[in-house]
Amino acid sequence: MKQLHSNSYLFGGNAPYVEELYESYLDNPGSVPEKWRDYFDALQVVPSAGGIDAGRDGPHAPVVESFALRAKEGTLRPQGGSTVDLSIARKQVFVQQLIGA
Repeated sequence: MKQLHSNSYLFGGNAPYVEELYESYLDNPGSVPEKWRDYFDALQVVPSAGGIDAGRDGPHAPVVESFALRAKEGTLRPQGGSTVDLSIARKQVFVQQLIGA
């Protein structure tokens, strides 16, 4: 499998190129060659985890940019957390550990 990943056109040094093509496809399917469009179209009909149809994939660049901006601003933390929530979560972990033991 490692050998397949190292010399497949979808992995290795080609991954950034394929990711860029996919991002272009998500923005405008007509902007990529027909062979790639057919390949990416086939990806859109693959069921998501749990067999739930999640619909078509959306552009990833805005999401990545949003996370990068939030990380720079220092706002990349869970919203609305409190010490009460943490104590309950901590107790739940202890219960799970007891069950596991």
